[in-house]
Amino acid sequence: MRKAVLLVLLVFIVRVALFSVDIDNLDFNRVFLSEPEDKILIKDDFENIEDWTTSSDGKAIVNISQGKGKDDNCLKMTYDLRNKGEWCLISKKIDIDDFKKLVVLIYVKSKRTDHVFEVKLIDKDGGVFGHLITMDARFKDWTKIILGPDDIEYLWGGEDKKLDNIKSVEFAVNGRNHYEQGEVLIDSFKLYEFKEDFAECTLSQVGYHRDDKKYAVLRICSDRKLPDNIKYNIIDTDTGKSAYNDSFAVTDFNRWKGNYYKADFSKLQDYGTYKLEVEIIPGHKLATNKFDIDKNVLYKNITPKVYHFINFMRCGKNCHKQDPVPGGYHDTFFDIGKRMWSLTHIIVGMVMTIKNAPDLVDIDNNKVDDRIEELIYALDFALNVQLPDGGVGSFGIGHKESVDTSKFTFAEDTNPRILDNTSDINTTCYYAGALAKSYTLLKDGYPELSARLLDSVIRAWKYLDSQNIDTSYGLGGYIYASTELYKITKDKKYLKRILENLKKLQKLQDLDCSNKESYICGDFFLSESKKEYEYQYKFFEYNLEIFLGLVNVCNLFDYQSEEWLKSMYILRVFKDIYIKRMASLTPYDQIAHGLEKVDGKYDIAFFPPPDQPWTGAHGFNCDHFSYSYLAMLIGYLTGDLSSEEFADNQMQWVLGNNPLRYCMISGVGYNNPVVMSMTHNKGGPIDGGIPNGLVGYKLPFPIWLSPAYNSGEYWLPHNAYYLVLSALLDTEPRVSGRVIGKNKGKVDVYYDDKLVKSLNLDNEGSFGTVNLEPEKKYLLKYSDNREWVLKNVSMLSGDNKYVTLNPKGEYEIKIKVLKNKNGKAKVEFEIINMSSVKLRPELLIKTYDGVEITEESTNVLIRSSESRKIERKYKLENGSPLIVSCNDKTLLLPFK
Repeated sequence: MRKAVLLVLLVFIVRVALFSVDIDNLDFNRVFLSEPEDKILIKDDFENIEDWTTSSDGKAIVNISQGKGKDDNCLKMTYDLRNKGEWCLISKKIDIDDFKKLVVLIYVKSKRTDHVFEVKLIDKDGGVFGHLITMDARFKDWTKIILGPDDIEYLWGGEDKKLDNIKSVEFAVNGRNHYEQGEVLIDSFKLYEFKEDFAECTLSQVGYHRDDKKYAVLRICSDRKLPDNIKYNIIDTDTGKSAYNDSFAVTDFNRWKGNYYKADFSKLQDYGTYKLEVEIIPGHKLATNKFDIDKNVLYKNITPKVYHFINFMRCGKNCHKQDPVPGGYHDTFFDIGKRMWSLTHIIVGMVMTIKNAPDLVDIDNNKVDDRIEELIYALDFALNVQLPDGGVGSFGIGHKESVDTSKFTFAEDTNPRILDNTSDINTTCYYAGALAKSYTLLKDGYPELSARLLDSVIRAWKYLDSQNIDTSYGLGGYIYASTELYKITKDKKYLKRILENLKKLQKLQDLDCSNKESYICGDFFLSESKKEYEYQYKFFEYNLEIFLGLVNVCNLFDYQSEEWLKSMYILRVFKDIYIKRMASLTPYDQIAHGLEKVDGKYDIAFFPPPDQPWTGAHGFNCDHFSYSYLAMLIGYLTGDLSSEEFADNQMQWVLGNNPLRYCMISGVGYNNPVVMSMTHNKGGPIDGGIPNGLVGYKLPFPIWLSPAYNSGEYWLPHNAYYLVLSALLDTEPRVSGRVIGKNKGKVDVYYDDKLVKSLNLDNEGSFGTVNLEPEKKYLLKYSDNREWVLKNVSMLSGDNKYVTLNPKGEYEIKIKVLKNKNGKAKVEFEIINMSSVKLRPELLIKTYDGVEITEESTNVLIRSSESRKIERKYKLENGSPLIVSCNDKTLLLPFK
């Protein structure tokens, strides 16, 4: 089934009817609680169309006539774009200068599924305001469109960006390079004073895995008294019956306008198709889009389209045939170079998707997985742009001189193009990691290519090892590249400088919460000489490599080593004090993008601010995905299920659970925003394309900038980290591990007192792998003579969870910290023996201030089913952690 779906999507773009239209719910998960018609400014039922005029770009033909409307007559707009026409419109002069907030109501019907319908208001100075809507399968029936103040955005033109003194209204069609005929029926146009009395409910427009945390957010803007208990029903769309019901919980969120409520329907786990229904007040029911609960729900509905988009962005087939290095990808529609820092992430995404979604896709019947062929295409370009010194230039292939590429399509660009021959540390770090991961995947089936990959990674590392690295992301990137190379060679020389770089790196982690909003800390300063968060907004490009390296260290080094301790502490602080808190501030649980200094303190910026010229208020969907990837990796180390919940929330933010009700992957879901290419006549949307996302720095509500790159520009890093994250979220859990000090015997896996599987140990004491059901607790038993261990493991769905067993019994450690007035802390440790055997664990306590480690150990005997309390006093200052190790368990003092 998956193969057939991917076959269609990789060959050409197909738009299908995603759902049957519900005549009572046509406004994208929104319902007005009353008709806000206290002050109608304009009303036109098109019984007379003489006041409407037509216009076009000179190549398009447009005519208007009366047609059959919902009840009586409507306006029929017939157009022909076959002469390379780009746009056409109809307009009517109006005069409105006395209003506060506006609402546009209109009914639209059209058979077209590839053009943009534009609703525009033009004021006296020529400013154009309105909303651009992708016509899709919904418009085959009469579709009610309501545009409130949040939807009517500044588009272009004028002397200012304020809508006042409206002089005309326009309805336009933009063909987006689809030069075909069409017609649009328009009925019941109203323009009236806004009355805030509506409700919106958002959730995923695609679906969930059975074990996912499933949230919906209800936003109500109204002055009316609302009920204290708002109940909802989850309806099985096949039977029409209620599958789950509960009440929304009230939140105290007030940063953005409206009242916010949150529903948790995670207990609904039966496979099927559903929708959520809620009646806010009697007679006003809101029904959401349909969604699935299914296995591999992302792979089935999205991933093939993402691959289709990546394939679409290939360079060389129809463009740039004279490039100094052929191949590669354009990473946007507009900056039409071939950036290497972008390609490295695409390679990792492909590797992870192939690794975690093993179904063969072979459209050309050559017995080779098409996804591997796409990966080999990317790797071939990557290998050919590596420079003689082993490094890689950041920009790959670009223009000889800086030019405005936005006016060109790929094929039109004839400017001279050159290879970036200046090696870049950051890009080379990611390059080494991406090719090392590719080597691991391809080494068995592609020996010649693998040999080239290994040689390339070694040369890249030699370049990095020769550089004087002083930035935090450079230090982290070096650790990442070194550990990835060690994993494929087992040569310890690649680990020799790890501790040295860890010490430098840790000095750059900001541990001061006192000057941060919501007591957030854990991010990294750029360098010792530049204590700024300069690159916090492009997290995937800069800071992510820090944490990828630290995760590798924790997986490669012994948990008692200084390398492990330093790395784990950095990761725990970042996860618990930065990621969790930055994602706990809105009901949508999306991570804020950074901290901005204001009057000596740092405020939270949910979106990158416009005064950062190299980010320019991008939405950065790729960062939502890459933060999630990191959280999942840390979750695997710590067994923290909330990491997966965080990742689910970021995925759902992109898939529709956001304040603008957009599914931000083209061709997916029920409400795609218009992307930038449509407004620049470059075609689109392209199925699987992912634009930048929501923006809104210092604004009372997030916005979407359709004509601008800030929101609407397709950008391959979004596709890259969608692939990375979806590969983890879609994969069923599996477990492997080792038994300390043993190389014989077996590990039995039990669930509900039933044996699931027996796993034999190898010469190193390792066992596995066994696939498990997510979110269930399993019993692992190791037997050797009379020693045995019980360990309950609550599984994360996703990557391979590695479990270390110590055959000495099961126990817990509890820590209680009591601060005294003199600055010292009394710490109480309690070790609880939960097994039926005696324990003699060694309790190792380490105080750690970032430079020195002092140790104090205690060896205690704890009989079966008893506990032992131990007290110690320490002076803990400046956020210094306390690290407690007890045999196979390690805990960190909660950061204060």
